[in-house]
Amino acid sequence: MTEAPPEAPSSRPPAGTNSRRLAIASIICGALGIVTCGVSAVLGLILGTIALTRCGRGMAPGRSRGLAIAGVVVSGFMILGGAAIDLPLLGLLIIFRNEIKDWTVDIWEQAQDEAEKEQDDFFGEEMDRLDLLRPHLWLTPSPAACLCPAARTTP
Repeated sequence: MTEAPPEAPSSRPPAGTNSRRLAIASIICGALGIVTCGVSAVLGLILGTIALTRCGRGMAPGRSRGLAIAGVVVSGFMILGGAAIDLPLLGLLIIFRNEIKDWTVDIWEQAQDEAEKEQDDFFGEEMDRLDLLRPHLWLTPSPAACLCPAARTTP
């Protein structure tokens, strides 16, 4: 009497988990389509379709089929909804691009003017203080004293 050796645990996941993972990934990519303007929803539609075909062949039992259908629906809605939302916004952006450009240029010029004014105020006060700290300026005669004596005119 020989006993059969115990079976080693299988490293393969149970049947249907890959389809369930694809279906969940389809739902997630479809939901992210609102942020990515429908780009990830295309991937979600592909993943959902693959999960649905696997469910149709009987490779995935249980709720995987429902998740796959939900992924396809969410992805399809985000593709169409993304286009319905993004195209009007793109149209408005094209229509108002000159106004937006003028507005940003005005803001930029205003910021530059304020920065120059602050710089002038800062350096004007600081230069007066720095002049007091320079000893060579104490010894320099005034411009009137530097004139050549022959060039001075006496009344």
